[in-house]
Amino acid sequence: MPEIFSFCPSGPPWRLEWEAIDRRFEWIRALRGCPQNPRYHAEGDVWVHTRLVCEALIELDEWRALDPSLREDLFVAALLHDAAKPECTRVLPDGRITSRGHARRGALQARRILWRQGVPVERRERICALVHHHMVPLYLRDSERRERQVVGVSQTVRCDHLAILGRADALGRITEDAEELHARHDAYARICREVGCFDRPYPFDDDHQRFLFFRRPDQALGATVAPAGEARVTLLCGLPGSGRRPWAQRYAGAATLIDLDALRRRYDVGAEDNQGAVVAEARCLARDRLQRGADIVWSDTNLSRRLRAHLLDLFAEHEARVRIVYLERDAASWLDGFQRRGEPESTLTSWLDRWEVPDLTEAHELEWRVSSNTPLQVAEVP
Repeated sequence: MPEIFSFCPSGPPWRLEWEAIDRRFEWIRALRGCPQNPRYHAEGDVWVHTRLVCEALIELDEWRALDPSLREDLFVAALLHDAAKPECTRVLPDGRITSRGHARRGALQARRILWRQGVPVERRERICALVHHHMVPLYLRDSERRERQVVGVSQTVRCDHLAILGRADALGRITEDAEELHARHDAYARICREVGCFDRPYPFDDDHQRFLFFRRPDQALGATVAPAGEARVTLLCGLPGSGRRPWAQRYAGAATLIDLDALRRRYDVGAEDNQGAVVAEARCLARDRLQRGADIVWSDTNLSRRLRAHLLDLFAEHEARVRIVYLERDAASWLDGFQRRGEPESTLTSWLDRWEVPDLTEAHELEWRVSSNTPLQVAEVP
């Protein structure tokens, strides 16, 4: 079992070993001294808040009633939920303190930490989703697109589990607005139940309806959609050196392979150079093949969700069915290869800072292949 899970209390007396956690993890110690808005966090800095959240979590009956592995996941998410605040916290000219963007950055940081710990990808991504969305219960009531938001969350993590983390986050602070916080979390649970995704992923009629819902901002939930076209797209993604080329050689078959690494070599374009010409040629080739109804395999790192979104919009425009194949190697072997190549640490940081693993909101089909190339079909949120 990865070490990080061993710190999760496993039964009565449910004692939090905070001092041991603090000694073991530098990223916990980094929370010391990170200020917070005193209106919402009169308890003190982020280190104090994180400890209080963990203490509150392990006192919740809903948490104790979960299976042990799910208790561990939620506990680790509580440890990590504000891990990026030191990186994101700013003091504004008027004296207010903000940590805007810390949830998304926290998910990226959590992914790196858990990857190095050897946490299996499905558990790791469940924890990262909890970190990424931990603010949703607090702000959902104010959202104009609350229905769409919780449907999206439900495809990556159980909304009732997120509610447990959110409740602990609210309890682990001292604020004059405590009643308002609890009211907001109650509203979150009510909205999820009304939409039908509190304890399960929202049940789309089929994968094409789901795919288009997340590509078309104005598509109503449950709207009938025309069938997908004949063309099939496989989008490969993963950190450099994760095995995209061997996968394409083995599985691309008759599909047209659009390999951006090959195009870069052809035009002598480096990773730090302007990629405009390479991407333009690749997109032009993709449009030509898709207009003919042909299958394509698009191969690149495609690490960020925003970059993938531009490609997915292109594929949806041509009514293609999209499968994402995400490739990954275990941290030890990948980092060993990185060090043997002698690449600078700044390159590693650049890759890991953009590393967002794809989820079911992005494709008709999603497949994770880790090290051994054994497929892990991602069919639903556990």
